[in-house]
This record gives sequence, structure tokens and C-alpha cells, in this order.
Amino acid sequence: MASKPVLYSYFFSSCAWRVRIALALKGIDYEYRAVNILKDEQHSDKFRAINPSCQVPCLEIDGVKLAQSLAIIEYLEETRPKPALLPVDPKERAVVRQISEVIASGIQPNQGESAEEVARPWPKLYMVLRLRQNLRFHACSPLPKLT
Repeated sequence: MASKPVLYSYFFSSCAWRVRIALALKGIDYEYRAVNILKDEQHSDKFRAINPSCQVPCLEIDGVKLAQSLAIIEYLEETRPKPALLPVDPKERAVVRQISEVIASGIQPNQGESAEEVARPWPKLYMVLRLRQNLRFHACSPLPKLT
């Protein structure tokens, strides 16, 4: 019997949330190991040995350690296809992947502040301005319609 997957995660990380949601939708039971990024635990020697990129989430599953939420989710979808997270139609799958990239690339950088940056007032303003810019951009470039 395969061992239970282990998810190294931080509760407030949107990247980690994506993986936890995928695990829940797939019905995969896993062990949760907290990595407090506000205490800089991701840069500890102990965690660096688990994930040299020093980022959460990291999922140990099937004898491999996977990092980056979208790569983890794709692995789960490819190795555990039921229930499916992606539509069957390739065009619809592409749109889902496009939306996923918008979230990962457009929204996540606004949250990825270090503990020092959170303490300064200017990142909050930057986040608001960046989010407004992203929303304006996405409003001008809608996702393709499937016909």
C-alpha cells in the first residue's frame, strides 16, 4: 500500500489553497505539515532538504516531491483521473488552463510578500494598484468564447 501523501503548506498561501482544493475534489487523504512562511521556515535547512526551491506548496506523493501548484494539480489529474478536474473537450481544457495561469501569474504575485514587506505600508498600495491594473487588462482582453 502506498504511503499517505504529505502536503507542506502555509494556510494563507493561495498556491497551497489551489492544491488543497484539488486534493479535496479528488478525495485524496493527505497529511498536512505546516510551513510558517512568516517565520521564514521555508528557508530552514530542514525544509530546503524537502524542497530546494524553498516554496510552498510541496507535495510528497508516489515517491516524488512536487512543487508549484499547477504542476502538482496536473500531476494529480494525470495520475488520478477520476473525478476529473478538467473538462473533456480540449478547447474547454485550454480555457481552464488559461484561467489558471491568469490566477497563478496575475493574482499570486500580489500576495507573495515577505514578512518584512507586509510591515511596510507601501506594498498595500502597490497591491491595490496592481490588482486594478490586472483587472483593467483582463477586462480589455476577455477569455476566448467557446463555440
